[in-house]
Amino acid sequence: MEIKIIKGGLDSPERYKYITGCVTNTRLMGVLAMHLEWEDTILPDSPHFHQYFYFDCEELGLETVKFLQSDDEKLTTEEQVRCFAGLGAEPQVLSEREARYLVCSMVLRTKTFGKLLPKEVRELSYITDFPPELSGGEYNHLQSKLNAPIKSDYGVINYYLMRMFGKDAVAAEPLVSELARKEDIEDITPELHATFLRNRIETIETGGQRREYKCETLIEVEKEAKHYLIVSTIEVYKRKVIALSKISSMAISAFEASMILNKREYVTVYRSPVIFDLFANNFVARNPGMTHTEHPTGTMYMDYMSDNSHAENKVFYLNDDVNALYYIGDAGELVVTAYSFEKIMAAEAKLANDYGYSLYVVGRYQFQTSLIYDFIESGAEYFQDYLDALGL
Repeated sequence: MEIKIIKGGLDSPERYKYITGCVTNTRLMGVLAMHLEWEDTILPDSPHFHQYFYFDCEELGLETVKFLQSDDEKLTTEEQVRCFAGLGAEPQVLSEREARYLVCSMVLRTKTFGKLLPKEVRELSYITDFPPELSGGEYNHLQSKLNAPIKSDYGVINYYLMRMFGKDAVAAEPLVSELARKEDIEDITPELHATFLRNRIETIETGGQRREYKCETLIEVEKEAKHYLIVSTIEVYKRKVIALSKISSMAISAFEASMILNKREYVTVYRSPVIFDLFANNFVARNPGMTHTEHPTGTMYMDYMSDNSHAENKVFYLNDDVNALYYIGDAGELVVTAYSFEKIMAAEAKLANDYGYSLYVVGRYQFQTSLIYDFIESGAEYFQDYLDALGL
């Protein structure tokens, strides 16, 4: 029997051999997800250890850490899909030093936020007790993996304001030009953390490489339960912010905010000639990457875009990364919702391709305001019954 001596004991970094890992390139959206794979060198024939991390960069820190010991590639990949769901990410491969650095950084930042660490972190001492120090070149290379490329001035503006309102100056700082003077970058944010809900950008001046824009930004300060509409001007030079100043800031009501966020809603309702539970189970199995929330009368599944290209839009909405919502009602009805005609058509085409005659349409609707969440909260079992109760 071969006895292998592991230097430093069971919790030393030498015990576990790094196999591979990847992280989402979503740092500028304020969240990261990561999947790491390790081999136990004391028990090399045992299944590999897989770790899944979900990290909020703004306020909450390390929200979840999940462990899975398996060599079933289908199982471990599906778990990664679930962990990365809704982030619009292109996974980036990590070196071992990068992976260890990120774990240690996530743990440290969570402590800085004053949040409790998930209990699973106690089992990561072979990583957290030996934090690597990255060189400047290594750090910059890692940052290039964490941040998706910015393709337009609109992208720079939206990402910069999103990070600043989210009190995430660490991520915002690289978006500021080295030529910017400190006095030219005004702090237009409220004292508390705010969610960046919508931003409308208008061009003021585009002559030369230095371009000026006007922004009308809707934010929500959750701890105050208040919404603010902030108007500012921002100048961009070579895809970097070089000046920012506030024109006005006004508190508005929740109703006024909802009117600003209001978008046309498209709804298609389906039923099935087969046992509906069979369809529902198959839908869940086919779509592991959709996030879901349970409700008293059914379950909502959200299908997100595969990237965050909505951050490059002239008019940015936080929820523009949603392709479609699928509400599977316990009474046997599927209600599909989207916020553009193109997206509802794509959702219908997907269902037709996946299920064919296993589903049939019982109604198509278009509304000037969103009703889907009011329908769910109403407790109505069928969408048409809900509309009848409203007199629509």
